[in-house]
Amino acid sequence: MDPHGTFEEELASFAAELRRLRLERGNRSYRDLAARAAKTGNGIRLPVATQSDAFRGKRLLGFDTLMALVRILHAYDEYGQEVPVPPHSAPALDGWRARWRSLAALQPTVPARPRVAPSAGPPPDEVMQASRPPTPERGSPTAVPGRSASGDSLASRALVAALDNAEPVELPPLDMGHPLFRVAFSPDGRILATTTGGGSVLLRDPVTRQALGELDALPWALAFSPDGTALATSANGEVRVWDLPDLTLRFVLTGLDSAVKRVAFSPDGQLLAVASADRTVLLWDMAAGRVPGGPLIGHTGLAFSPDGSRLATSGADQPTHLWDVPHRRGLPGRPLQGHKGTVWAVAFAPDGRMLVTAGADGTVRRWDPNIAEPLGAPLTGHRGDVYEVAFTPDGRLLVTSGADGTVRLWDPVTGAAVGDPLPGHSLTVGAVAFSPDGSLLASGGLDGRLRRWIVGRA
Repeated sequence: MDPHGTFEEELASFAAELRRLRLERGNRSYRDLAARAAKTGNGIRLPVATQSDAFRGKRLLGFDTLMALVRILHAYDEYGQEVPVPPHSAPALDGWRARWRSLAALQPTVPARPRVAPSAGPPPDEVMQASRPPTPERGSPTAVPGRSASGDSLASRALVAALDNAEPVELPPLDMGHPLFRVAFSPDGRILATTTGGGSVLLRDPVTRQALGELDALPWALAFSPDGTALATSANGEVRVWDLPDLTLRFVLTGLDSAVKRVAFSPDGQLLAVASADRTVLLWDMAAGRVPGGPLIGHTGLAFSPDGSRLATSGADQPTHLWDVPHRRGLPGRPLQGHKGTVWAVAFAPDGRMLVTAGADGTVRRWDPNIAEPLGAPLTGHRGDVYEVAFTPDGRLLVTSGADGTVRLWDPVTGAAVGDPLPGHSLTVGAVAFSPDGSLLASGGLDGRLRRWIVGRA
């Protein structure tokens, strides 16, 4: 730990170490970690929201909670298989204890709330009782219309009830003025980017809808770097990488023979995969500023595995291929074959144990990427091409969108639909993305409408 680092800098570094530990231990999902904690019998609780705060560096967890999370992460081996939960005295925990104490010492102190000075008045309990409003008699109106006895507004109670029933709540849509093709949240959730048929990338605050900037770009490619410091877009025969938040051009990848269809950063941010219309994929080394080795042949869909060791590509020739990223070669075994027609999009589950493909045949298929075998029956329901798929960061939901103008939510494990399709778009929906905390879903369509739904409580 840098003794001169700020609390925010050291917390970000601490969160990165937690993410690294999670990757080393099989990159289990938030739900897996919460379930493993619950079954220890030691009263350990690790809610998904708490884990999200820790891994994103949103706040410093309390000592006991942080150590519980570290112990549960150490309860998996390098293959993600369960091993005994280490005791509190395990040497592997010593460094985490010291790191937490150092962070706690840097944490800014929060001013304490003013306290009533002691007096010779009534005992404390009586003071507290006197400060409360009188309890209404049965049948009498509440003191504040629209609020429950606990102080929650009817609106907040309705929102909680809807989310508890897995009912997304739509926020006001935005008319962007042009067809929308890609949508992405920045890793910190502060920027929502969309590509438009008007030749631009529009940046907005996902909550307030405030415009944050605009870049010239073609509509097909859009990706934030994992650390949130860069944004990749496309132009004629080139890829542009912009610095954030000042939107200055960092570098340009030129010499491409055809239009760029998709871009994707590797999880560590060291590689940028570029898929072009000529069905080639280049892996750009961000540090070296060059493309080592030749292109990967055959596809325009892209998705890195969570550990960055594999790249899934898909395209018009139907099979989905898996590539060994470090060695720039195809993985042994047959391609993932089952769709009839073009495979438009691919996505890995956050724990890397599932790969999902979306096709022109109107189906969404789930695969075990380790053995190249299907997982259950295809997901059906879309009428026409399925153009996009995405997982929530904790893997609890899968979203799909397509030519029928609908957005659909699924349980990726069971394959069951979660609620009714989300309507609202009048034309093809080719862009969907979840916020980093999994609480917001954004979709963009050829109707030029950007829609947002609250789908969870982070």
